Amino acid sequence: MSGWGGASGSGVIIHGVAKAWPLLKTGSRGTDVRTAQHLLAAAGYTVTADRAFGPRTAVR
Repeated sequence: MSGWGGASGSGVIIHGVAKAWPLLKTGSRGTDVRTAQHLLAAAGYTVTADRAFGPRTAVR
């Protein structure tokens, strides 16, 4: 399951409100994973945006 990152996570400010990036790990599923997969693909990694964080999503 994904959750919101704590003190160790990076953040972003949206409409003046600080938001933490979601903490994603193997087994996480859903929209947050799909978004991360699209961002990885845009950065040049070979990954399919399938909403499931598995071994092909992990960046080494």
